[in-house]
Parts: sequence; C-alpha cells; structure tokens
Amino acid sequence: MKSALQGFMEQAGYSFWSNRHTQSFSIGFRFSLYRRLHSHVVI
Repeated sequence: MKSALQGFMEQAGYSFWSNRHTQSFSIGFRFSLYRRLHSHVVI
C-alpha cells in the first residue's frame, strides 16, 4: 500500500511539477513523507 501510494504520488507529482519547483517540491514532499512516516512509526 505504501509503495503503491508513494509511487503514484511521486509519479503524478514529479510529472506535474517536473517543469516547476522541482527542487522545492521534492524537498517539501520528502519532508512531509518523512514526517508522516516518522509519526506513524513512532506512534
């Protein structure tokens, strides 16, 4: 489930934001993903 969701979001996001804010989007997306993962794992 996580893999599929991550893949879908990454593909859609990257495809859509590939032209604009690639770095910013990547950083924000990664940070959000990390935070969510950490929160889920910790709690």
